[in-house]
Amino acid sequence: MLKRVAAACVAGALGTLLWTGEAKADVHGFSWGHATLNGGPRFASDDLEFGMGLNVGYTLGMGLYLGGLFDYFFDHDGLDVWFAGFDCGYDIGIGNKFVIRPSGGPAFATLNFRRDDDTRFAWLMGANFIVALDKLTLGGEVKYWWTEHNFDGVWVGFNIGVVF
Repeated sequence: MLKRVAAACVAGALGTLLWTGEAKADVHGFSWGHATLNGGPRFASDDLEFGMGLNVGYTLGMGLYLGGLFDYFFDHDGLDVWFAGFDCGYDIGIGNKFVIRPSGGPAFATLNFRRDDDTRFAWLMGANFIVALDKLTLGGEVKYWWTEHNFDGVWVGFNIGVVF
C-alpha cells in the first residue's frame, strides 16, 4: 500500500509540473550553473531497511540537472542491495535558498541474497528537496524504484552536502 501511495504522489507531482501553464515566477534555483555533492542515510521498504547513499551532479544554467547516484542497503535477513545509476531532473528554485528537484533515470540494481549476486536493470524516479546554507546543503529525497522480476519499493533519504 505504501508503495502505491508513494508512486501516486510522485506521479501526481511530476504530472503537475509537466502540464501546468506558463510560470509567472522566477524558478531560478541557487544550484543552477553549479555542481553538487551530497549523501547520507536511507530508509527503504521491502526488507531493505537501512542504507547509505551518495549523489553527485551538475545543474546546467537552464536548470537541467545531470548526475549520478550510488545507494547501498546493508544486509538484512540475508539480502543486501546496491543501486548505481544516472539521474536527470530539473531544479525548481523557491526563493533563493530552496530547490525541489524532480528526477529519474536508469540504474543497475545488484541484489546479493545469501552470497548469490543478481544484477538487474532498474528505473528510479522521485524528488530531492534541498536547502542551501551558503555552500553547505541539507535536504531529503524520496525515490521509487522498480526492476525487472517485480522487485520494487520506496526509499527516503536525508542528505548533507556542498555546492561548488
